[in-house]
Amino acid sequence: MSLKGALPVKFDVKSPADKFFSAFVETNRPIEKNAIGKTEFKALDMEKKTMTIEISGSEIQKHFKTLNGSIAVTPIEDGDGSHVVWTFEFEKVHKDIDDPHSIIDESVKYFKKLDERMALDGVLTRDFDVESPVDKFFKAFLEISNLPVEDNATAVVTMDDGDLEKRKVKIKISSVDISKCYKKLEGIITVTPMNKGGSHVIWTVEYEKTRPEIEDPHSIIDTSIKYFQGIDAILVKERDEKIVKEMSEELFKFIRRSIIKSNKVLR
Repeated sequence: MSLKGALPVKFDVKSPADKFFSAFVETNRPIEKNAIGKTEFKALDMEKKTMTIEISGSEIQKHFKTLNGSIAVTPIEDGDGSHVVWTFEFEKVHKDIDDPHSIIDESVKYFKKLDERMALDGVLTRDFDVESPVDKFFKAFLEISNLPVEDNATAVVTMDDGDLEKRKVKIKISSVDISKCYKKLEGIITVTPMNKGGSHVIWTVEYEKTRPEIEDPHSIIDTSIKYFQGIDAILVKERDEKIVKEMSEELFKFIRRSIIKSNKVLR
């Protein structure tokens, strides 16, 4: 049995090529789950989405003089997802050592878990215009973003400091029902003035689902936009701010109901 060799494996993942490769680079760690070792970059090309790492450690060195892993990720043509080629190049300490088939099998399991984990994360962004002046609209959003607790649910809404000068802020929404579907549900709003008057709004929802079959929160972002447009209509007509606060309560109730309905959450 030769001391040197290479073991390639090919498989597909559901994630886009750029996203999958970037995640692998950022989360790179020892592949063999029982190994006491470390990985170091030997070569990295973000544009071509290729990377080679050197795997070392006391346990690995008992079996291999060198053990390098190389990955190449390419998008699937006319389809979603990516092709992955993962190759181990190795030199064994002596000829009786088995080729590292078990390590490459564990590697593929790791890649599959990474792909599944990324399927849980997502970002939805919408942009639209409102008639209200930028400062007036942004101030109204800040003042009414304390969403209420409804029924017996424990709801927590927190807001970071953001960048008030640039009129950008993030809110984090959680409740008992939301946590059944989303580990993270955050909204980021950015409001900028338009030359013709009024404001341009960018609304982004960042989320992490609890499991792959949970639907992406499209209904939440769409309903939020209707809510923002309702705020705008009230501000333009200079109606009582109490009406806006009542709308915020209805929005949160709808978010909870839509999550439960669309994902069939069992109590």
